[in-house]
Amino acid sequence: MEINTDRFNSDKLQILTTKEKLRLTVPLDNVKQSILCANASASVNSCRILACDVRAEGEVRVSVIVEGEEFDTLHIEQDFSSTISLERDATVHAFARVTSCRVKRQGSSAVVDVELSVKFICITDISCDVITSATGIETVKRNLESDVLVGIFTQDVQVNEDIELNVRMPQIKQCLLVSPSAVVDKVMLTDDSVMLSGDVILSVLYSCGDEYEPITQVADRLPFSAVIPAQGVDPSDTAIITIQVRDGGVMPKENQQGESRVLACDLSITCTACITRKNTIEAVTNAYSITNMLECTQEQMNLSSLSECKKQQSVRVTLEKPEEMPPIARVCGVNAFTDITKVHPYNGGVSVKCRSCFHVVYIVSGSGEMAGFDAVEEYEINIDCPCSTDSSVEVMLENELLQAALISGSKCEIRMVFGAELYISDPSSANVIKSIEQGQEREPMRGIFLYITQPGDDLFTVGKQLGVSIEDILALNPELDREKLKQGSRITVMR
Repeated sequence: MEINTDRFNSDKLQILTTKEKLRLTVPLDNVKQSILCANASASVNSCRILACDVRAEGEVRVSVIVEGEEFDTLHIEQDFSSTISLERDATVHAFARVTSCRVKRQGSSAVVDVELSVKFICITDISCDVITSATGIETVKRNLESDVLVGIFTQDVQVNEDIELNVRMPQIKQCLLVSPSAVVDKVMLTDDSVMLSGDVILSVLYSCGDEYEPITQVADRLPFSAVIPAQGVDPSDTAIITIQVRDGGVMPKENQQGESRVLACDLSITCTACITRKNTIEAVTNAYSITNMLECTQEQMNLSSLSECKKQQSVRVTLEKPEEMPPIARVCGVNAFTDITKVHPYNGGVSVKCRSCFHVVYIVSGSGEMAGFDAVEEYEINIDCPCSTDSSVEVMLENELLQAALISGSKCEIRMVFGAELYISDPSSANVIKSIEQGQEREPMRGIFLYITQPGDDLFTVGKQLGVSIEDILALNPELDREKLKQGSRITVMR
């Protein structure tokens, strides 16, 4: 008996999520200043493995719009950290999203409560040696397929674009609040590089210096492209792409007519590609000998195969202002942060429960003053995708469109369009043989035997039970189906 083994390279890929809460205090310059709204963004600056823990460290940036004699924006930054535990060493990439941002006045300060979702992409090596063939015995083989990490590659990109307002928009006096996010439209893997393109979705709330329209909001898409050097990457690989808009500025400038109708945007984004590759091997999962009893050591291998699906989903929600707030004449701007609270896969799709935190800035009916309110809405979206009830699905949402329309003096409708990225993992397992040892000889049997197949029988189990090779069974019973035996079939065996 000759046994051949080979190394089956396999990685376990997990996307783990932690939730973090921070409270930031922003001192007000003047006690007479009123708070209109706040915005927050987050980025991960480092990800370190400490023993069995993985620690992501980054910063949260908060902007608060206040109104006194003029509109102004106050800024503050605060560090954060988030930790997960792993059973063994892993390669990890982390990124953060703000899922809620709420502001209130407390004495002479603005207190901002921020909630973060920190996601860890963890790749753990679960490779092992398997038996691929053995001579002199009967074996059952199975093709094993799993993902293996090629590498994690990063590239910084500058986005320098101008947004020119149309003539119906009021001129810009001061940029108050900038909300950037990014979506990827196309990813192409070539030899040793990852090419991607997409848009930075930019929303800017600015003051106009107009008595009747003191604040308004403009949104636009800024195209970007990136080429990420990625040694060893193949066009057939799979890429998980994450984009972080790190920093930059948006400043007003004049157009050719001397009007302040241009926003000069200078943004820095970090593009990260986590590349995996399908790896297959044919391994022995069961064996027997017609001459000796075999002692087989089996081990269960957990396999995972990752696939990606992109969709676009529209959502409409109705917000109602608090009763104590004055009536709405016109909505000037809206901001939203969305958290995924539950993901439930089913055959052919996934149900995603979401919680969005909104902040609406509006002009008060009758007085023309500015006011703002927070609102939280929970809703559910259903996304068609190739998954099943046993699938593990990770969903990432990016807001591609956010619009507000006034319904009445107390209500407004919010329309959102999400770009949804789904990463679907269908876990499976296989019992593979790690070692084979010959035991005592089989008791010799001579003669012709008739065997009636039972439920669950196949040629391998029948041959193992009777001590006959599969080829010998088929030689005497050519009418049998090699792949599937019918219950009650008569099998003639001669030894």
